[in-house]
Amino acid sequence: MSAAVRAPAVALTIWRAGAELSVPLKTVVLTGRDIDRVLMWAGATLHAPHRAMAVQRGIEPDGVFIAFFMYGSPASRYKLWAGRRITEIDGIPVADLDAFIRAVSGRPDGASLRLKTVSWNDSIEIITVRLDQHYWPAYELRRTDTGWKRMPLE
Repeated sequence: MSAAVRAPAVALTIWRAGAELSVPLKTVVLTGRDIDRVLMWAGATLHAPHRAMAVQRGIEPDGVFIAFFMYGSPASRYKLWAGRRITEIDGIPVADLDAFIRAVSGRPDGASLRLKTVSWNDSIEIITVRLDQHYWPAYELRRTDTGWKRMPLE
């Protein structure tokens, strides 16, 4: 069995319309480390969308996933709820964490940003967030060979 899943493709036998079919299926190498980079921004915990969301629910793996928000933060005050994805900032598409960092970098304290968010069922909501960098500074956590490392974004 383990040799089969290490192959670039396998033949999957299924039963469809009263007949047995053999379907070729590509395999994917999984590292077991789904999240290796996290952003803390406006009191929200952000990271790349989970692979499982795309596989199990058919949710596009684009944008930045909101995993959590801290109470009292701009994220909670402006309803940047967990479980949504940020796909645009001020009309600029955000495909991944790097694009998100480019879109929010250099914004002064108190600046307002318009975010396009998408929920689990593809419901779109536009949210305006006003930054509070004094109490909620932005930083990144990266997994390294020696553990997690914290780096400021600004």
